[in-house]
Amino acid sequence: MSSSNPQHELVLSGLDGANPLGFLAALGTLRTATRAFNSQPVRMRWEQHGGWRPVLISPIDTPDALADALHDCLTQPHKCETCGERHSHASALCVGDDLALPAEQFRQTALSFRAGDREAVAFLAAFGSDAVMNSKKQSVIQDTAFRTMSGAGHQHFLKFARNICSACTRDHIKRDLFETWRYADPVQNHTLRLDPLDDARYALRWSDPSGDPTRQQRGSVYGANRLAIEALPLFACVPRRGILRTIGFVENKTTGVWFRWPIWTQPLSLDAVRSLLTLSTDPANASRSEALRARGVVESFESRRLTVGKFRCFSPARPV
Repeated sequence: MSSSNPQHELVLSGLDGANPLGFLAALGTLRTATRAFNSQPVRMRWEQHGGWRPVLISPIDTPDALADALHDCLTQPHKCETCGERHSHASALCVGDDLALPAEQFRQTALSFRAGDREAVAFLAAFGSDAVMNSKKQSVIQDTAFRTMSGAGHQHFLKFARNICSACTRDHIKRDLFETWRYADPVQNHTLRLDPLDDARYALRWSDPSGDPTRQQRGSVYGANRLAIEALPLFACVPRRGILRTIGFVENKTTGVWFRWPIWTQPLSLDAVRSLLTLSTDPANASRSEALRARGVVESFESRRLTVGKFRCFSPARPV
């Protein structure tokens, strides 16, 4: 390691590796920091600090400097290849308000991105594939297992992602990376439903959540959600036997769809983490489990994807 590029360790104490949103926010931090310091090494591992917390190893040595670097990287304006306007989020977020996209539109958009917008291509590959059609709407693509809403009740996955990108500030990023989450940001129209606390079923609440005025005042964590959006390109969608599979997800005919993720203690680069995510975390698969242990994986978690009416959310995680 060159002495001119010293490496520093920062414990991201606000992120909980046992929370799917916390894990995705950690990956989004690693991916964004790697982009911000593309000429210098950036790695991540996990440590126990009252729970699994990510440790970022990078040229940055203070929370303020990290928040500045991440925010600067995420707010670089560019002309959107989809809508033609100037904004900072990936152009792929403008392909629609939802992911129920006609296959031909999806295909033509992908071809237009191939000319030079690699960031948009990475997001689009994580959104779905025109190689597999929706079983109910044959002209519409199958989409990612992370999709939690699709227009019903004015809930829009991509539109809400854009809302989060616009609302998130540098202070939101610093707060959610280094402080206990207090859910102090308005959740209405600003959630991807990736946090188990987003399971807002009427039966679990004192009042009907759809008319709850507090949703306009609190309930979300903008920094964590913004960084989680940046993790999505690590979970590409792959057609397999006529069904679209999303990296990190397994489906059990009896218990449903589960998101599974690893916790590792050896410092890994973004490329190494990308490779790690493609390995199955099925504990019954001895060879894959051994491969994970050989790569420093010490624990794995899983969260069940729940379908409640026309919406999806994720259950509290459990160790595998």
